[in-house]
Amino acid sequence: MLISIGGIFMSKPVFSTNYKENVNNFDSLFGIGTNYDFISREQLIAGHTAHFYFVDSFVDSSVLERLFVYLSNLEKVASPDDVYKFVSANMPYTEVKIEHDAEKFTYSILSGTM
Repeated sequence: MLISIGGIFMSKPVFSTNYKENVNNFDSLFGIGTNYDFISREQLIAGHTAHFYFVDSFVDSSVLERLFVYLSNLEKVASPDDVYKFVSANMPYTEVKIEHDAEKFTYSILSGTM
């Protein structure tokens, strides 16, 4: 099934419960490795692996560099049970959005939200 997001037609994105499957699906969707307008970045945050996607021209690389240094220095937590609390307490970047819907997640990435 194809959907249109911002006039771009693509397969309808879905989230899996498998982290690597999600990374592979979204890397493919955004053309990571062949489309250099998109950046894919894996980051260890508080002992847990997270993945970030950005449109290159929509982000300030110096701000991201400082953000990732900060995030890499967070103390390990057993489990981020409440992702909303974790993000509000630990993400100083203002344009962070938690999204559980894969289609809205994709739209947010294409719109420049982190």
